Amino acid sequence: LASVYPAAPRANATPLAHEAPPRITAHQLYADRWMFHGPAYQGVVDLGALGKDGIRGTLVSLAAKGGLLDNAGQLLGYWVMQNAAADRLAMPVLLERVRFYAPEPPPGERLECTARIRELDPSLVRADVELSRAGRVWCRIEGWEDRRFDSDARVWNVLMFPEKNLLAEIGSHGVGV
Repeated sequence: LASVYPAAPRANATPLAHEAPPRITAHQLYADRWMFHGPAYQGVVDLGALGKDGIRGTLVSLAAKGGLLDNAGQLLGYWVMQNAAADRLAMPVLLERVRFYAPEPPPGERLECTARIRELDPSLVRADVELSRAGRVWCRIEGWEDRRFDSDARVWNVLMFPEKNLLAEIGSHGVGV
């Protein structure tokens, strides 16, 4: 809330542990319903790399309020989906500290985003998230925390394609089981 932005530090270029290409493209992130967001919040334009300790990708600034930070959260959520066998649904609940180093980028500007995982346990994931452009940090979030929700394979299928999957089946007495 200062009257001027502090000088932007250099972006952290440290590679992720055991980096590998993601199994899907950014387009598939939305088309295949890994994310539920509509067009106004579909700002992940590249899934760069997955690592044991984080994820990198490219985001585009959108006109939707909060879209850029929401897209950073989508990257983190996708990391959870790829690194947890159960309880893969994760939603943000806490940001410990947020620092901005410049005004919000105009719609259409691309930023690099890296989420580095600090903790993953059965109920939460905690990460530090950095958004940068031209090698300089635009925003740094320390202690981004997502709550993990109960979701087994059956629930997961319903979340992704509810029109094709059921949680209950009708038993012989006409009662859901």
